[in-house]
Amino acid sequence: MSFSIPPVAGSNGSLDICEDETNTYDLFNNLGGSPDAGGTWLPTLNSTTGIFDPSIDPPGTYIYTVSTSNPACSDASASVIVSFSIPPVAGSDGSLDICEGDTNSYDLFNNLGGSPDAGGTWSPALNSTTGIFDPTIDTPGIYTYTVATSDPVCSDASASITVSFSIPPVAGSDGSLDICEDDTNTYDLFNNLGGSPDAGGTWLPTLNSNTGLFDPTIDAPGTYTYTVATSNPVCSDASASITVSFPIPPIAGDDGNLEICEDDNNTYDLFDSLGGSPDTGGTWSPALNSTTGVFDPTIDIPGTYTYSISIPECSLFDSAEVIVFFLELPNIIDLEISVNNICKGEDLTVNVINASSLENGNYVIIYNITADDSFTDSVLVEIIDGEGTFIILADVLTITGEYELTITDVISESSNCDADASLIIPITFEVYESITPILINQGNVFCINDEPTIEDLSNNIINSDDIIWYDRYEDGNVLPPNSYLIDGETYFASMMTFQNCPSINRLIVTVELTVCQDDLIIPDGFSPNGDTINDTFQIKNLKELYPNFKLTIYNRYGNKLYSGDLNTPEWDGVSNTSSRFGNSTVPAGVYFFILEFNDDNQEPLQGRVYLNM
Repeated sequence: MSFSIPPVAGSNGSLDICEDETNTYDLFNNLGGSPDAGGTWLPTLNSTTGIFDPSIDPPGTYIYTVSTSNPACSDASASVIVSFSIPPVAGSDGSLDICEGDTNSYDLFNNLGGSPDAGGTWSPALNSTTGIFDPTIDTPGIYTYTVATSDPVCSDASASITVSFSIPPVAGSDGSLDICEDDTNTYDLFNNLGGSPDAGGTWLPTLNSNTGLFDPTIDAPGTYTYTVATSNPVCSDASASITVSFPIPPIAGDDGNLEICEDDNNTYDLFDSLGGSPDTGGTWSPALNSTTGVFDPTIDIPGTYTYSISIPECSLFDSAEVIVFFLELPNIIDLEISVNNICKGEDLTVNVINASSLENGNYVIIYNITADDSFTDSVLVEIIDGEGTFIILADVLTITGEYELTITDVISESSNCDADASLIIPITFEVYESITPILINQGNVFCINDEPTIEDLSNNIINSDDIIWYDRYEDGNVLPPNSYLIDGETYFASMMTFQNCPSINRLIVTVELTVCQDDLIIPDGFSPNGDTINDTFQIKNLKELYPNFKLTIYNRYGNKLYSGDLNTPEWDGVSNTSSRFGNSTVPAGVYFFILEFNDDNQEPLQGRVYLNM
């Protein structure tokens, strides 16, 4: 017996190749063990051998077979699996051209060609620490983008961006050109541009010269724009303008005056006293202490000040004057005020006297009233020959009592200068009370047969002294005491106080004349002097006709003195009430009675009776 040696194909293997690899590989070297040479590969490679070319052979499984030379042994096989790894992509090289003055930022990644993988790094590092290029701080040059591989069979990928700065066109900075209106010279506007502009630009609007040459005899003043076109699309055209003007003749304004009160310590800008619309920037002469146009009356003197303004290059000049006057203060030495006491409801007349040093004219007088309702007010007063008057209305003097009037300022209307009013002595005055008359109960009702008069109506007024009757509530005609009363007529009563103050509010009385009981005999008076003749106020037939009567006696002040009925003694002049007279006989005078009949058919009766001792 004998053993035959079998063929050996080795053990299975693998080959991982980067997808962009251009080298060739012998698959035999990737078999394990010690394979016999001379075998065959399936599928057949383009090399017809075991040489794998990644640029033309596809990845996959390739089988190596070694045939046996002895029928007692089988063929031997092993395989190599070929795979492609995807390499990183950094894209293709690119460029970025930026205008030199550009302040925008740029992402260099966007300038790479192809489809680069994100997440790479840039070198040299930018100030942003990313791929953002800031032309204000980053420098032009070559910046490399690298994408690191994640597979050891592939290499890192890189691409670069070349950043360059293009120089923009320069039009210079804006300028101006002032030309005298009668100037016949020509001017190259280019020379009035600021900075270092590039030559070769164009002007709009087009000048008659078709260049930048301005001819004031034919070209109009205005704004002319100089434009330098760019030669690089990354830069914009540059523009600057020249404003050409023909100077307007200067205006110093119109002459003016400045009047200053002699005690004024405020400062004044003389420019504000010029008329019209003066131009600023002129000079004043003679020079003021402020070295400007500000006048200080405490150190500058009154007089004529000239304002001058010019454009020397065009021989243009103008001037105006301001005359400064110092005004005297109103002279109120010896000035006094006088008033009379007034009744409530009357206006207060204030007399200005002894102002002989005060020039004739109008003056604003500011005064203060001090009392329970204090206030301050002003009034325009005409002073003639040292005297004048003004009125303080009654509606601000509504509280009776004493007031103090103080003059706080006297201002001249013509000069607006005020005087020192502290030397004017304040004065006091009094507002007297006004009293409205009071009518006794039913004091407006009279018996028609008695032919009552105004005097009878007065007798029904409590405290009837100095009663004046009128036919109207305000003003009206005075009615004589012997005027007969008219039924339904309204009368108006005013009472004069001991200060001769009439009633502000008159008493309103509408008279009612009634038919009285003829059977009753009511005496006009009686005399309780003990002579047994008319010692009592006896109304004949009263007890018989009206047993339910009630008689009440009042004095002129409305105080009840006596109250009686059928069971009460007739009134003998002695009070039977709690009045201050006690049990003594009341004094002689007129007293008033109300007689209540307590009969449904008879209205109460009122009247007066004279008690004589």
